[in-house]
Amino acid sequence: MRKLFYLVLPMVLFTACSFSSSILVSPSKQEVPAEGAVYTVTIITANEEDPSWEAECDSSWVKLSKHEGSGDDKIEITVSKNPKNVARSAAVKFSDSKNHVFTYVLQKANTNGGKSGGDNGGDNGGNEGGNEGGNEGGESGESGVKKGDIYFDLGDYKIVFAPGNLQYNPAKDEWRFAPHQYDMIGYDNDKIAYNYNGWIDLFGWGTSGYMGSEPYLTTKDDTEYGPKGDYELYDNGCTEYDWGVHIGDKITNNPDKSYKWYSLESYIWGYMIDHCPYTLATICGVQGCLFFPIGFEVDKSKLSTEDYLHMIINEESYLTDNGLLFLPAAGRRDGNTCIRETTGWYHTANGTQEKGCVFLEFYSERDAEQQDWGVWTVGEPKGRHIGGSVRLVREVK
Repeated sequence: MRKLFYLVLPMVLFTACSFSSSILVSPSKQEVPAEGAVYTVTIITANEEDPSWEAECDSSWVKLSKHEGSGDDKIEITVSKNPKNVARSAAVKFSDSKNHVFTYVLQKANTNGGKSGGDNGGDNGGNEGGNEGGNEGGESGESGVKKGDIYFDLGDYKIVFAPGNLQYNPAKDEWRFAPHQYDMIGYDNDKIAYNYNGWIDLFGWGTSGYMGSEPYLTTKDDTEYGPKGDYELYDNGCTEYDWGVHIGDKITNNPDKSYKWYSLESYIWGYMIDHCPYTLATICGVQGCLFFPIGFEVDKSKLSTEDYLHMIINEESYLTDNGLLFLPAAGRRDGNTCIRETTGWYHTANGTQEKGCVFLEFYSERDAEQQDWGVWTVGEPKGRHIGGSVRLVREVK
């Protein structure tokens, strides 16, 4: 049966193929103080065929008392002390054989001696540091919203997305935003090399050019990418690995040089999936995924009559007039080989040395087991060397 993803109820987190989940967790979000805390998460399973489940977290400062179990259960989550004067967050993923859901850890800033977001270039370019003096006084938080901006009001968190995916020319050492939201390089990413005089848009994790982590890296040695060790792109001392922080002023078509760009954390992507309407779409002939701002009234006349969930829009003005976010299905790159498969792999700011980086993933292909079109997830950590798309954001206050 054809299912419209943008009608999924907010309480159903990350379900790929059903309006009801076979696994639920409570609480779905937990705020903890800067000094750390230990709290309990309750797991409820409804999968009678296979009640087993697994749990994992994308951040090293969150520890789980167990990583697997069977049937209804409880686990303890231990949150370490926050050493910085910026808030931080993490996502804990619970999976069974059918579905997966998340619970989010939101930790307050350490205002008693912790380093502020203004250190080391602003700690994430305004992501968390923008609220506590990031980017030399929170400059990014002062940037406003202009007509045509891709603006998403997520309550306490307001962001504008870059006008297109990030692109790089190795021979010219030039960065730019793709001219259109639907633009992608495709199989020309196979030509990636330090002297390639053309554009690429699939990058290994944290390859801003900082400390030898170059955007044209093709090695499959994951230790060559991003911060060395279990750090993330917003960690103190590691923000320069973030594309937006390190090369923001080098982006040739940056709409305003004062804007401070950065990569989203996985939990923000998760929040958008949970709260914003979205659908698979073809925009000007390019397949991908389309996000609508919270409360947006979807024009059902734009829905396709194809045999899978889809919207077909041939006028770019429909995006710009309504501030819609389109993520083209640019695929991924492994070494020098680009793999399309009409999938999207978008980098988040989260990763670990041991397990790799965390992607926002979507699929426009049919899943034979699930019998549905369009499987959405913020994926479990994958190899840092895998080339993915980069869509930067800036914060708005």
